[in-house]
Amino acid sequence: MTGLHYGPFRHAVAFRIGDRLFVGVDGPSPGPGYEGSLRRYESGPGDPPVRLEFYVRKRRKPVAGPEAAFPARVELHVGDAIVKTVRVRHADGVADVAVQQLPVPAAHSGDPAARRYTGWSATSFDEAYRNALALIPADAGDQPLHTRVAAQGGVHGGLAGLDQVFVTVLRVPMPPAGGADGSAARPELKVVRD
Repeated sequence: MTGLHYGPFRHAVAFRIGDRLFVGVDGPSPGPGYEGSLRRYESGPGDPPVRLEFYVRKRRKPVAGPEAAFPARVELHVGDAIVKTVRVRHADGVADVAVQQLPVPAAHSGDPAARRYTGWSATSFDEAYRNALALIPADAGDQPLHTRVAAQGGVHGGLAGLDQVFVTVLRVPMPPAGGADGSAARPELKVVRD
């Protein structure tokens, strides 16, 4: 691409949420009308599993106003890979950026048999809920799935451009169909007098 070259580097951040990695890089603008971008590159052995190149180029449609810096952001799916650093190539060399693990708030159920699943979405809590349900193994056979929403929240802003919501659901055992011993439940009768 014409006009594409390594960008001047100021700093970078990297955050991991579940199986996704968010990276943000910025640097001083080489002049008005420039934008930054990040691209993955392949490299040799000994490099970290995630390697990015920070490029700048002149925008096709310049934006009016001063530009002291320009960010570039990327979201990557990394699965179960262990990613401790992200290597970023830039105009001044290479920077290894430590990945920060963003914790999901703990969900407490009071039931040791409950299992916790967290779904994420960039668009809605409904989608995050569906993503959490999709993580639950289908081992219940013909029994319905009993879940409870234990936590919901979001992570927003910063240089990495985070804008994610999450829903944590707990899979809890189905209550017995009847009494504690599995026998049919009997309705309790109460006599009410005026």
